[in-house]
Amino acid sequence: MNKKLIIGIIIAIVILAIIFLSLNKTGYTTLNKDDKIKIGVMAMVTGPFAYVGENDLQTIELTLEELGYSDKVELIVEDTGQNNNLANTVLAYRKLVDIDEVEVIFNIMTTDGSMVIAPFLEEDKVVVMTPGTGGRQIDYTSEYMFRNGPSDIKAGTQPAKDLYNKLNYDVVAIFTDNSEYTLGITEDFISEYKGNVVINQTLLLNRQDYSTEISKLLNKELDVIMINSQDGLSAGYIVKELNEQNFDLPIFINFFAYNQNSIDIAGSNLFEGIYVYAAEFNEKASYTIEFFEKYKSRYGDYPVVPFHSTGTYDCIKMFLEAIDAVGYDGEKIREYLLENIQDWEGMNGIVSFDERGNTQTGFVLKQVRNGELVLVE
Repeated sequence: MNKKLIIGIIIAIVILAIIFLSLNKTGYTTLNKDDKIKIGVMAMVTGPFAYVGENDLQTIELTLEELGYSDKVELIVEDTGQNNNLANTVLAYRKLVDIDEVEVIFNIMTTDGSMVIAPFLEEDKVVVMTPGTGGRQIDYTSEYMFRNGPSDIKAGTQPAKDLYNKLNYDVVAIFTDNSEYTLGITEDFISEYKGNVVINQTLLLNRQDYSTEISKLLNKELDVIMINSQDGLSAGYIVKELNEQNFDLPIFINFFAYNQNSIDIAGSNLFEGIYVYAAEFNEKASYTIEFFEKYKSRYGDYPVVPFHSTGTYDCIKMFLEAIDAVGYDGEKIREYLLENIQDWEGMNGIVSFDERGNTQTGFVLKQVRNGELVLVE
């Protein structure tokens, strides 16, 4: 069976499912006094991003306890896995909206997953919020798509400014995973960088050998290497192979390039000294520190993605604040968030939603030292 026919069949199945589910849609849910608040969750709880899904789901559980809502909220979780099957992502969304009748969805998916559901949001009037990052694809998509994490536009432009203006690196080689998220970061980097990009190598996913790509570095005059990885897998192999070929250059990576996936592949010692652009959050605030300690006490360790946990806490708190104020109605919740989340203090710091539902937090440069991420002053 050829590829075009397979794609056609998948699209047809999705369309039929959407039509069927839409016929069963009953409109907005009216909560009675004793009804639980429904919060839909689209999360990656399987695949290479499972650690992110687990991190955020555990954070939601603890957040509801902290806010006194454990018995007042019903979480309806749909696993979007690796998001390789976007048809299933659409079906998960339609199930939440048409069958479960949710008005708000907590979104922890890749950019690809977020983008595939975005076209439905304005018609459905369902508010979706992600604590993750997002490039211009997320920033300027549906008016019902909110992002309370840092923008990936800054994930590209900020390193470009730092490397050229502050660190005086004039020549860079870039390795980028072939995904919407990472390609966007690299595009924004190149648009801002005033130096010379001598190699701009796109990486095929799910590989274990990047020696051919790395060989392109030979006989090149370079100041620095940058790696933008979707899930850390390619970063682990590249760091390992760079070490085996005795490349001794500063390496800068995005935060997803440094995680348990990449550490398992390369070993923690090979990441010593590597620079990581980590998302900023209010990490020195007493309430953030206390929450992380409670998280460790409950789950055995600190959050593996700290800024996701702070963003998740804030996201759930914003949802509940809005629902308490205007009721369980997506359109009214959206209006409340835009009007009232202004100079709002949370674990991500003081944040405000702009007219597109985006906050403007950024990134901080850290370095791996003794296995810990240390802020570079």
